[in-house]
Amino acid sequence: MVTRDRSDKAAEGLYSICYVNAFQTQHYALSWRKNHHPTLLLRSSRTNHLVHDPGWPGEVLIDIRTKGKRDAAAEVVGKWFAKCATDGFKAIEPDNLDSWTRSRKYLTERDAILFARRLVGRAHAPGLAIAQKNTPELSTKGLGFDFA
Repeated sequence: MVTRDRSDKAAEGLYSICYVNAFQTQHYALSWRKNHHPTLLLRSSRTNHLVHDPGWPGEVLIDIRTKGKRDAAAEVVGKWFAKCATDGFKAIEPDNLDSWTRSRKYLTERDAILFARRLVGRAHAPGLAIAQKNTPELSTKGLGFDFA
């Protein structure tokens, strides 16, 4: 079993898990997100500045506060999941389920749960398993993850 970034290829002969930073940006992808999906980046309602993860420089949290934004964000990530399936991966590892805990209270646990459920459906659609990474206290919330 091996986990690799979504930009890599699956490891031949191994159970390959596709790592996707689903709840926030990768530092190297922030400009892409700004250009293609600027309204999905979480902003402070007070200053309108992007909300960064304090532990990961350059990573900005995804705005999943409304149904419309969760649907739009799931559409973006769902395309990545589909490519992971095409590339030979067997499962998805969506990172930062716990991003709401670092959002300065802009995001809630409920936002994360609702978005996670969408991601589970998006992973299962092309036949991928999906792992719960982070936040073990949510394991009893019926999110639909296949393993942790």
